[in-house]
Amino acid sequence: MTDTPHEYLPQPDVIDLGPASSTTLPAQSESGTSGRKRGAIIGGGLLAVALVGGGAAYAVAALGGGGAQPDSAVPSSAIAIMKVDLDPSAGQKIDAMRFARMFPDVKAALGDSDDPRESLFKVLQAQNELIGDWATDVRPWLGQRGAIAVLPASTSGGEPTPIVVLTVTDAGKAEAGLAKLSQGKAFCEVSGEFAVCAQDRAVAAKAVADAARSSLADDPTYRKDVAALGESGIASGWVDLARVMDAAPGLGGALGSGGLPFGLLGSTLAGVGGAPSAGPDVKGRYVVALRFDGTALELVGRVEGTNGPQLKGASGVGDLPADTLAALGTGGADTVVNEAWKQLKTTFATMGGADGPGMVDQQVAQIKERFGITIPDDIAAALGSRAVLSLGPPVDQDLPAIALRVSGDRATLTKLVGVVTDNAGESLPPLAQAEAGNDTVVASSQTYADAVAKGSGLAASKVFSDAVPDAAQAQQVIFVDIAGLVKAYSGPLEMSEDDVKNMQSLSALGVSSSRDGSAATFKVRLTTR
Repeated sequence: MTDTPHEYLPQPDVIDLGPASSTTLPAQSESGTSGRKRGAIIGGGLLAVALVGGGAAYAVAALGGGGAQPDSAVPSSAIAIMKVDLDPSAGQKIDAMRFARMFPDVKAALGDSDDPRESLFKVLQAQNELIGDWATDVRPWLGQRGAIAVLPASTSGGEPTPIVVLTVTDAGKAEAGLAKLSQGKAFCEVSGEFAVCAQDRAVAAKAVADAARSSLADDPTYRKDVAALGESGIASGWVDLARVMDAAPGLGGALGSGGLPFGLLGSTLAGVGGAPSAGPDVKGRYVVALRFDGTALELVGRVEGTNGPQLKGASGVGDLPADTLAALGTGGADTVVNEAWKQLKTTFATMGGADGPGMVDQQVAQIKERFGITIPDDIAAALGSRAVLSLGPPVDQDLPAIALRVSGDRATLTKLVGVVTDNAGESLPPLAQAEAGNDTVVASSQTYADAVAKGSGLAASKVFSDAVPDAAQAQQVIFVDIAGLVKAYSGPLEMSEDDVKNMQSLSALGVSSSRDGSAATFKVRLTTR
């Protein structure tokens, strides 16, 4: 991001990309919506070509990074942006190519070209998404950065509008190339080092004019959010939920109750309970970055200004046996259950209208009468302040080894296990239990229950520590030993030889998250062998 973004925004040249050819779908009108989906594909295709670049042929010449950033050409009123930077630090570019070339399918898809942008262009060309010639119509002007941004509707009652921003190295050649590539299904304005494209010419023109007055790169909130993540890597995204609600109020229910579901995985990716509350008061800002860390690919994110539960305690995943193949754990498990129940009730109330709350209460009363279980109180009490679900190597006739280790009330847990066992019939093998200090383990076999109760050492495993380097401080953790899982369960999972081959370079997947006040952070790491 540059401190003087407007130097890249001189008076633009407007390009009318002309009528659609007779062999394509109808062209987008200047103010209507006909052809919008097709035009979006064209814009997305152009962006995709820009975003996949960064091959060996020009890597050495571009190791320094720097230069114009797409958010400098996006108005500060934007409600969301996703951008890709193919000219980041030298290490990011080198590791990106190394990582991609490790996988047979990716290598085959990229082909023999030194510039993967060319390979992607040819794929889109074969699908009739783009026309023209790479060498003469695209390569001479296409830069190495691009973005898709969403702007508020320009008229009352309208819909938010997407724009595509591409960096260009030659404005004149970009004008001619874009006119040919898009076949009249988009309107672009070339402004200095940028081409700004939209489905409507007026939208593109207004975006350029608005960004010249105040760009997103100038917005102090946006700058602060992006800076908090550190290295922005090869791709990054940002969304302001309050602005989203202003632009599209109808999204409140979807974002609050169904769009970002609570629970461990949902709250992990949103940032430990960072999922917004249902209703019109959705707020908070999400910022993410995709980057390389050595031979690992990681997605890091931060959520600011959301209301969520303050979970206490570590996840406990690191205390599992060293041969654990997959695990999911959370501190404050009882809090997660109670918050998830609130979200679920809100969802049912939304779906059921005025009768929704009564329907939920009726179901809860029936469950209590039939099974003697109080929801969610008994579930929260049984899990306690820490719960870990784990999968280990097959034991006892090659059956999956699954265990749940919790710190909650043992009597309540035993009651719940009894209800599940009694009502599952022969479809569920008898569940075994073991004690581990104040914790209780419920497992698919006694052998594995004892192993989880007595075992430890996962935290010291290199596979685990590489995938979840901050596990000791994280409040929620997901871990998958991909290589170990393939080795142990490729047969039962009926994985093909190609599946195994394509995963042979992968080591593990780790997800971790923590919350501190109104801010939450998360990290997703994919490690290789």
